[in-house]
Amino acid sequence: MSIFKNYLIRLVILCSPLIGFASSPDMPHITSNEPYEPWFTGPLLTPTANVVPKGHYNIQSYLFFTNIYGHYNAHWKNHSMPHLFIGSFVLDVQFGLSKICDFQFNPLVLYKHQKDIHAWSFGDIPISLGFQLYKAAPTGPAIKLRLLATLPTGKYQHLSLDKQGLDAGGLGGYFPGVALVMGRTFQMGCSQFLATRLSLSYHFPTPVHVKGLNSYGGGPHTRGKVFPGQFFISLLGLEWSFSQRFVLACDLEYIHTNKIRFKGERGHLNGIPHLIGAASKEQISIAPALEYNFNQSVGIIAGCWFTVAGRNIPAFASGIISLNIYK
Repeated sequence: MSIFKNYLIRLVILCSPLIGFASSPDMPHITSNEPYEPWFTGPLLTPTANVVPKGHYNIQSYLFFTNIYGHYNAHWKNHSMPHLFIGSFVLDVQFGLSKICDFQFNPLVLYKHQKDIHAWSFGDIPISLGFQLYKAAPTGPAIKLRLLATLPTGKYQHLSLDKQGLDAGGLGGYFPGVALVMGRTFQMGCSQFLATRLSLSYHFPTPVHVKGLNSYGGGPHTRGKVFPGQFFISLLGLEWSFSQRFVLACDLEYIHTNKIRFKGERGHLNGIPHLIGAASKEQISIAPALEYNFNQSVGIIAGCWFTVAGRNIPAFASGIISLNIYK
């Protein structure tokens, strides 16, 4: 249960773009004498630094195929575990409210399989409100401020003992946060371009009342309040356009999460208190990918996402494919 709980925190908070996936052009300041402008879908994880203006929208669908194969201990050592397979579908919808403001939300559906256990669940829905602080120009990057939250629509308590908690889909809290995203595109030589993005976010989870087996641990008789730890996420996204249609992309991610505390009645099994809560954790991961853009508005990106180091957190490897449409 603790392994799944830790992964669920990553999947709902990270994979679901509380961070934000995203596209929309990152190079409005680029002028070129070449016969074409570069086309980008955006990397797999790092959000765009540009708002979608009023009258336009960006829809991006994601399929994740994830294998959780291990767990990093407190000393950054990876230990193997029974494999947990998770398939997830994320729909990223972003539309403009004005010239400098947009809105984004991300429904999430999960399928989990471990040994003989199968479970479907609907996840929490991350939402964000973005404000353009500075538009990209030859003298500086685009800068976007994002106000973040989560609608707790996923199941997080009264989980099935028979399914060992794999029917969980959410975390029960609103997880407000703030993010600053910067982006700039550079012309490298005659016909190659480097698009860069940097996202820094900090989240302030609200307390969550729990009963029974829940996304944070516990058991049938658990009653109390969970205090999820505040967490920081940094993402660096790079895209190298070596032709108009083909682009190499890569994301680098670092996350630090404070410990999860619990106050209340843990419940017990044969006199042994149920475990609930978690120590602080860190994770470093990378997500290389290849983009193919059909035109300036439609593109597809496929790649992988995997951990390279961690502390008190799962080790995983994901295959990802995504279709992006900007109108």
